[in-house]
Amino acid sequence: MIFLSKNATAVLDASAKYLRCLGFFFGILGILNVCRMVTQGLGYSGRAIFSGVMEMIGRVIVSVGFVGTMGYTAICFADQAAWIAASCYIGPTCIWCIRRSIKLLEGKQA
Repeated sequence: MIFLSKNATAVLDASAKYLRCLGFFFGILGILNVCRMVTQGLGYSGRAIFSGVMEMIGRVIVSVGFVGTMGYTAICFADQAAWIAASCYIGPTCIWCIRRSIKLLEGKQA
C-alpha cells in the first residue's frame, strides 16, 4: 500500500486478475522465446522478426475485436493471444529452419 490509498482496492483486484490470466500462459511464452531465438540464431532473422509482427496482429485483433464487448477481461488476455498467434507461426517455422540447417550441414560434410 506504499503507492495506493486504502480506497484503491479496485486497482489491486484488477492487477490480481491480470496476473492470474497471465500466469497460465508463461509456458507458451517460453516456447515462443526459445523458437524465436533458435530461428534467429540459425540465420533466419527475417522469419523471427515476422513472429513479432504476428504478435502485433494478435494484439490488434483482441484490442479492436474484443475489448468493446468483453472489456477488461479482453485486455487481460491480449498478451496471451499475441503469444499464441506468434507461436503458431514460429513453432513450425523453427522446425523447418532446424531441418533445413541439418540438411545444409549434411551436404557440406558429404
